[in-house]
Amino acid sequence: MPSGIYAITDEKTSSGKKFEEYCKTLLESGVKIIQYREKNKDFGERLKEAKILRELTREYRAIFIVNDSIEIAKLSNADGIHIGQKDSTVQEVRERLGNEIIVGVSVSNEKELERAIEDKVDYVGIGPIFNTTTKEDIDEMADISLIEKAQSLSVEYCVIGGIKESNMESLLKKGVKTLCIISDILTSDNIAEKMKRLNAVIKRWKF
Repeated sequence: MPSGIYAITDEKTSSGKKFEEYCKTLLESGVKIIQYREKNKDFGERLKEAKILRELTREYRAIFIVNDSIEIAKLSNADGIHIGQKDSTVQEVRERLGNEIIVGVSVSNEKELERAIEDKVDYVGIGPIFNTTTKEDIDEMADISLIEKAQSLSVEYCVIGGIKESNMESLLKKGVKTLCIISDILTSDNIAEKMKRLNAVIKRWKF
């Protein structure tokens, strides 16, 4: 799991910014892992954008993850797929996409974390750690202690949910190395400048 910002696409949050342009800006700003997550577009448009992002991530040597959709991940030749607790199972993903595909799973409690480890996922996304407006179907907030549990079990993880420039340092202090930040980046008038500030905060922790 690359340290730094784990970027996620979201048209609703991006305030009309052009998809390819803001993705390129993120990659130019040093993002090494980016997830394509668009739930309100038809299949054809999602596949087209996923293929665009696949080419961009190859150019910038970044990891390309698709959210939820096994078909989009397969047809766009993604490096990995991220699934939630209500999506496809890890077993189904492995059966359809093979054992080489990166599989990430969202977890919000210890039981889900332990099951993800049993399923031999490549990483877990812990969250939502703070209140967030990006994800609408939240069943449970993740307790901060889940980060410590993941660290004690030596599982690869990232943290997501309401993370901003103003609160990210509280997570870095706890040893978090990979932070998923969506709205604080995509709502910014200048994504490149926002990324410079975020990267400067992360750099102070020398990951």
